[in-house]
Amino acid sequence: DFAWIHDATWVQGSNVPFGREITGTETSQAIAHHPDDDDALMRALGLIASEGQPYLPTSLKLHASHGTHVSDIATGYDPSKVDVQDHRIIAVQLPTFASQDTSGASLMAATIAGAQYIFQRALEMSQAYEVPIPVVVNFSYGFGGGPRNGTHIIERALRKLAQEYRQKTAALVGTAHTGIAAPAELVLPAGNRHLLKTHAVGRVPKPNCAPILNFDLRVQPDDRTSSFVEMWFSAMTKRVQVTVTPPNGAAKKLDVDVSGPNDNAVSLENDFVLAEPQPDINHGFDPKTVIARLSIDRPTERLAASGKPAKPPKTEDGTPFWRVVLGLGPSVCLDADQPACPHGLWKIECLGTAEGRGPIRAWVQRDEPVGGFNRRGRQPYIDDTTYENHRFDEITDVMVTDTGQPQSVIKRNGTVSGIATNPYNEDTPLLSVGGFLWDSDRAAVYSAAGNDDARSAPHILAPSDTSRVLMGVQATTTRNGGQVAMGGTSVAAPQVVRCLADHLAGLPPADYATYNAREVLKANARTVQRPDPLNPERAGNRRIRTERVRYDEGLLRPQSDIKRQIERQTQRKV
Repeated sequence: DFAWIHDATWVQGSNVPFGREITGTETSQAIAHHPDDDDALMRALGLIASEGQPYLPTSLKLHASHGTHVSDIATGYDPSKVDVQDHRIIAVQLPTFASQDTSGASLMAATIAGAQYIFQRALEMSQAYEVPIPVVVNFSYGFGGGPRNGTHIIERALRKLAQEYRQKTAALVGTAHTGIAAPAELVLPAGNRHLLKTHAVGRVPKPNCAPILNFDLRVQPDDRTSSFVEMWFSAMTKRVQVTVTPPNGAAKKLDVDVSGPNDNAVSLENDFVLAEPQPDINHGFDPKTVIARLSIDRPTERLAASGKPAKPPKTEDGTPFWRVVLGLGPSVCLDADQPACPHGLWKIECLGTAEGRGPIRAWVQRDEPVGGFNRRGRQPYIDDTTYENHRFDEITDVMVTDTGQPQSVIKRNGTVSGIATNPYNEDTPLLSVGGFLWDSDRAAVYSAAGNDDARSAPHILAPSDTSRVLMGVQATTTRNGGQVAMGGTSVAAPQVVRCLADHLAGLPPADYATYNAREVLKANARTVQRPDPLNPERAGNRRIRTERVRYDEGLLRPQSDIKRQIERQTQRKV
């Protein structure tokens, strides 16, 4: 029905503030005029540049794209099927620059604007049809940073928009369904960072002692993008000390007393830079030689109406956090006037205070692009000898748990996407989806896990690969009649979207009050069949595994199959 293309040229009188909105009528007309020429069709809709026009950066020019693949898994049906003709699609194509920023930071504003658009158009359709229309939103993107406690700005914004949509549909007047709130679900992938060595957890040496976190960050050569590491301290911390030693330079130390009266005002004035020595310029500092920067902030703080810092919102366990960010420039720079950040081992030492109540945690933000974009970034990672010496189990398969090996600073648990970390309930309708291999019912080795407390563990598993060697799920290419396999939790999430949409399409508004997404998924988690690439329903077909939980070895397993899985593991050991 509607698609908002952020990168397209804005048209006077458009219903969107930037980019271009394409309606279902426009799409149908364009298809009628260009039934056999995909490129001409996309040019007519402004999705790719016309002949002789400036290049429009878009992955739709390629054979396959991440967004097209995900769209087909979630919403691709045989158009002749009568029972799916009421499935309505509202799409948003985020701007290219947001995906080219490998850290994901540039996605915040675009993502929130896109979600607002989806809920606004769905509300207008509800008003036009005089019925509260359920909405299931898929956002197949993961974030490496964030506090992992439900307070990330994107996570909070998505939940708020879903809650407002429910309230507005319940307030529709003059209809037979006044007072009935339409379900609004948010589905996100758990992420693919389980084995990327991008999460570290410190320790508390003795009771009532200060928490410590020391680790080495491996910055790779030929990394043409910036890299970021976030270190999170408890709100009870009185003093934050972080020492960073670059591979070829002297150590720099950030030492901030956060217990004073101005602790909420810690800002840019507390930042400092790591720069190449320039003895003859400004006492050794030249702004042009900045290669890295440390800063400290409290991300959850807000300004009250008076302009003074307001009390920050609390997390699930009642503790807001302090965050120290290390930003590193590219390790290779095409501009001769700009210095490159030295690659190699960056030693990082973090020290809190005994009041901190808990370990210091660090996450390395993602530095690899989504499919279809130039691979400019190279993912930095935490380098730990203990971890490297115990990456495989006794049968030389990759180790996927933190248990059963010597203590390492690197943790696989806690690698779940930074915007998919809140428990699911009616007030927080956000489902986190992991991936599994259909041939063995085992979680994919890359599928991220929650924190040690299991609060942020993925709620559900869906197929993301055929097997360890046959990776991916089949779905459409950007050209008519083609298929391609793509893997990862990004292709698992839209299968959950499809399952919920199929159920909600046949649900009368009178039953919305008793609808529960997790119960629906559990009911559809019994049939796990081989995906058929020739079947128009190939992508979803309700092949869903039930929610992930932990058992004694630390793995997240399908709840209904715990006993069978343990028996299988026992038989293998025997």
